[in-house]
Amino acid sequence: AVVGLIILTPFVLIENFVLDKQIQMGMLTIFSIAYTGIFASLAAFLSWNRAVREAGASKVAPFIHLMPVFGSILAVIFLGETFAAYHFAGIAAVFSGIFLATKY
Repeated sequence: AVVGLIILTPFVLIENFVLDKQIQMGMLTIFSIAYTGIFASLAAFLSWNRAVREAGASKVAPFIHLMPVFGSILAVIFLGETFAAYHFAGIAAVFSGIFLATKY
C-alpha cells in the first residue's frame, strides 16, 4: 500500500494541478480507501504471517493459490459476475494442486 501511494502520488498531483482536473472525494471514497488499506493489505498480511508462523511455510505456501478462487467467488457475490466453464476448471486445478502439494 505504501509503495502504491508513493508511485501514484505524482500522477494525482499532475492531474490535480497541471491538468486542472479536481478530484472529487467524499467520505464514502475516503472510507473505501481506508477499508482497502486496512483489510485487504494490513489484515491479510498479518493473517498470512501468523499462518506461516503457526504452521510453517511449507504447509501454508500452497494456499496462496486460493486468492483467485476467492476473487472469482466474491466477484459473483458482490459484482454480479457469472461463472463460466473455465472458472470451474481453474478452481478444480487449484484445489487439485493444493491437494497434491499437501498430500505428497
